Amino acid sequence: MDYITIILTESALEMLPDELSNNSKSKINTHTFLDKSYHSHLMDGLDNVDKRGRPDITHMSSMAITSTPLYLEKKIKFYIHTISDYVLDIELGVRLPKSYHRFIGLFEKLFLNYSKNDNNDSLIKKVKLSSDSTGEKVWQLPLWDEYCKDIKSKVADVKNLGRNRLA
Repeated sequence: MDYITIILTESALEMLPDELSNNSKSKINTHTFLDKSYHSHLMDGLDNVDKRGRPDITHMSSMAITSTPLYLEKKIKFYIHTISDYVLDIELGVRLPKSYHRFIGLFEKLFLNYSKNDNNDSLIKKVKLSSDSTGEKVWQLPLWDEYCKDIKSKVADVKNLGRNRLA
């Protein structure tokens, strides 16, 4: 079956870090996902604070993708890669909750129940199979250490081309 693969990378779906939940003023924390709407006052010391705490962006992006005619015709394969390095495989045709709070509740439950299963090999295999069938080149990240200094940039996350043009 031919389909388009979409991967949302570094999506801000992550559980509330322990250091923040211990600092929370409320004894009962009903929001277990890190969300700037609820936790902005606690997030000052976190790394990559600009990328974190925005599950609403993942929700809106997911709604935009799953509302398209191609998705409804099961022609879009959809994955969510989280900032905490989990990969969620959204099966063809799955209808995600349109309500933000139900969406978050679903993914909180998913994270709480299944976060101990760190096996992302099936996604990697699917992406490589897709690569073989389409002729598009892919490689698994992270890159080897010897390439990291060549792609380092002062103005971007990654420089387009390394010095020795081997990457």
